[in-house]
Amino acid sequence: MSTNDGNKIDRGKQALVTLGQRVKELRLEKNMTQGELAEGIVTPSMISQIENGVSLPSYRTVAHIATRLGTTVDDLYQGLTFSKMQMSGYKHALSQMAVGHYNPALIVLESFHNEELLHYEIPPDELKLNLAVCYSETQRYDDAVSLLEDLVQDLSSDNGRRENFHLLVNANLSLSETYERMGRYFEALCSAMSAREVYAKHQSPDPFLEGKILVHLADLNSRLHRYEESQACYQQALRVYDQLSDNLEHVGLIYQRLSEVYHHQNNFEMTIEFANKAILALQSAGLVADYREAKRVLIKQQVNAENWQDSIRVLLGLAAICTQSDVQREATLYLDVAEIYLSFDDADESLNYCLKALSLLTKRQKESELLGRANFVLAGVHHQKGEYDRAIHALETAVTLFKRHHQLHDLDLAARQLCVLLKHVGKPEIAWELFDETHHFIVEQLRQRGVVL
Repeated sequence: MSTNDGNKIDRGKQALVTLGQRVKELRLEKNMTQGELAEGIVTPSMISQIENGVSLPSYRTVAHIATRLGTTVDDLYQGLTFSKMQMSGYKHALSQMAVGHYNPALIVLESFHNEELLHYEIPPDELKLNLAVCYSETQRYDDAVSLLEDLVQDLSSDNGRRENFHLLVNANLSLSETYERMGRYFEALCSAMSAREVYAKHQSPDPFLEGKILVHLADLNSRLHRYEESQACYQQALRVYDQLSDNLEHVGLIYQRLSEVYHHQNNFEMTIEFANKAILALQSAGLVADYREAKRVLIKQQVNAENWQDSIRVLLGLAAICTQSDVQREATLYLDVAEIYLSFDDADESLNYCLKALSLLTKRQKESELLGRANFVLAGVHHQKGEYDRAIHALETAVTLFKRHHQLHDLDLAARQLCVLLKHVGKPEIAWELFDETHHFIVEQLRQRGVVL
């Protein structure tokens, strides 16, 4: 028996179930880099994808790789079957999804979705759901919606198997989350309610899944300014998570969001109570960023004539921690500081921190929803300084941004202030046109969200 034959047998005995693992083993045996193996065949990144099970190469590519490695195609495929490679690739794709690597997972799942024959351990419906999640996470929303709508329809017509209930709940929930990302909030709410209804029929309780549905429903209702419904869902989610141990993370985040809901309802006593609860729970859970956010809400809620300068110092301390690591949160804190300065008639310092926030936000590739708020604060500064033309310009910008991001409450406030200023400078006709246009826009948006007027 030749040395080469012995190597073949040894490799056949090893638990290498993918072509990629075998290619990598041979490449390392020959002290070859991925670039050296790829030269003239494919790109080095493709070799990496093949070795990691992300990509299944064509027969021609495998033949070239085998020649470069000094072996044969038969040797590379020895002991392997297509179904084994499929199953290994599927598991690898799921592990990539678990750590947020959706693009490489999508490549594998999409290739399996187009295959006529699948390994029997890869459930087709589960594959579709995971592929749809990858589409949604990579902003291919139309593809995600198309796949999820078909999946929901198929699963809804098949009530025979219990596992289908679980898939149907998750499909509805994923569809709702995708609609939300697209700004289609009414459809998102309908799908979330469908997920809840299907879950209610399920015989095996799953507190984590139920809690996830309730929190998502609460978030949607809050976004739609349906604060009573949001509050009820958050409270129910708290009762669900009370069944679990080590649930401080979930409970703390719900406390934080409940605090924000009570703030929108002008219930300041409950805002402070739940902000304090959130701080304790999140701190205990080790969620530092969320703990700081709850602390920010509490500080803003408690600002008064006696403590406002101390409040600013604490907020600036939080902003210093966020520097470089979280630009969005840092800008938020600067705007908080700018608003406090403005409310205590220090327009110059307010302008300083407003411009700091704008500088951070305009450097981002994706337009931030905070830009509308920044321009709104800037308008307040100019108004306080008596610079009405600049205030009008900033408010016009804020109105445009609030419309673009469907921030209806903020849009209403900005439009009203702009109308007052336009009348003040002798432009009542423009003010009336703006008021009428904004009113129709808000009414139409509310109708699309399912709010009956």
